[in-house]
Amino acid sequence: QRFAIPAYILSLILSLAVLFIGDEYNGSKRWLSLGPFSFQPSEFVKVILIVWYSAFFELNRKPTDNELEQIVSIASSLSKIDYHPNFIYDTWAITSFCNEFEKKKKYLSNEYFDLINPIYEKFKKFDYDKLPKSFVHGDMMSTNLLIDDKGEIWLIDFSVSNYMARINELIVICDDIALIVNDKDKSEKRIKNIFNQWCNEVNATDFEKEYAILKKGKKVYHKLILA
Repeated sequence: QRFAIPAYILSLILSLAVLFIGDEYNGSKRWLSLGPFSFQPSEFVKVILIVWYSAFFELNRKPTDNELEQIVSIASSLSKIDYHPNFIYDTWAITSFCNEFEKKKKYLSNEYFDLINPIYEKFKKFDYDKLPKSFVHGDMMSTNLLIDDKGEIWLIDFSVSNYMARINELIVICDDIALIVNDKDKSEKRIKNIFNQWCNEVNATDFEKEYAILKKGKKVYHKLILA
């Protein structure tokens, strides 16, 4: 830990350097190049922070129900920030699914094509633009959520933050930290609870509720993911 503070300062300097000499990929600057090597300074910041705090990924456990409520409240608060950055095309983002599938479907085996194509056909019919937009972190998963010794939750690494449908934040949470492996009933209960909490805190629209609410277990949960 004695090297943590100097390393953290160095990481912040490298993060600022990205703004001036960073490499641009898919319309955004997130990488620095040193000869043949490229890296994201934000990842170094994340490692240093984990020296003081513990990520849920490192703890190898899911957040408790109470911790999950804290996380959803953080997500709700982010959506209320009056910040409208220019949209950045991200190949990994949900909004880019149709474009990326069109580009890359030729590389899929028949098995994977048959698995993904029905999802693609449904996604094409979905009116994504009707979903309310806001500033989103975009990656609220176990590696980016830390907990300190007082039980406070901290969100780090805004390198993929964007301006898009606010429900994306909840989808990532539902698909990662809310799920309990091999426990379908508990997973559905947790997801239903945090969805209701999120709806109340952001004053969700009828359209968001109609296309995302969980009413029939797994089948409707997949509808939430597709939204």
